[in-house]
Amino acid sequence: MFHKVLEKHYNIEISDEPDYIICSCFGEDYKNYDCVRIMLIGENFSTDWNEYDYGIDFDDYSFLDRHFHMINNAFITMDYASVDKMRTKHLHAEQSFKEKTKFCSYIYSNPIPFRDAFFDRLSQYKPVTAGGKCKRNIEDINGSVMSSKDWNNKPIKEGVFEKIEIEKSHKFSIAFENSLREGYITEKLVDSFAAGTIPIYYGAPDVTKYFNEKAMVIIKDEQDVENAIERIKEI
Repeated sequence: MFHKVLEKHYNIEISDEPDYIICSCFGEDYKNYDCVRIMLIGENFSTDWNEYDYGIDFDDYSFLDRHFHMINNAFITMDYASVDKMRTKHLHAEQSFKEKTKFCSYIYSNPIPFRDAFFDRLSQYKPVTAGGKCKRNIEDINGSVMSSKDWNNKPIKEGVFEKIEIEKSHKFSIAFENSLREGYITEKLVDSFAAGTIPIYYGAPDVTKYFNEKAMVIIKDEQDVENAIERIKEI
């Protein structure tokens, strides 16, 4: 992304002795370079101003000229096809929704207690397709539902590379962030919109600052779960 932006204005050279280093919060290799450090993070972390000169993250520090506020879907725009699909979903939403044959998708790799509990609760209403490593109940995109007994006997893929393909046959998708923070909006919501689903969203309290609240079902807290399920039934 930085090449595409910066080469419009500068001659860019990748160097072992850089003037600037763009790095994240994983590891400490950046300390090997005596130059300006720019923090770029798509995780729920803040820039450590003792370690970095500039920060690009989820925090909204409008008063700092050393900081750029950018939610996750913004910095993946240039290379992430889901963003374009999200932007054009309204052009075919009505017909697409009528053609969907499945209820709701759930595609995650890591277990999060509240998210998993919501999957279990919603599954009491109608079957929810779990296509990731977490609570997986399908073998592949075209596979049949597997029982827990089968899980012990069949190799499970490490991940689901056809995430959008799986999601787009569903009317809803569960789009829960791993953690809550204002401005912390990840690809989970973008992918749900890109697949033409109605996201069931739990995450950033200020999500409606960036996305249309009428286009999704928002769960504000754990006490809001039953209200959300009633709204899903109504839709």
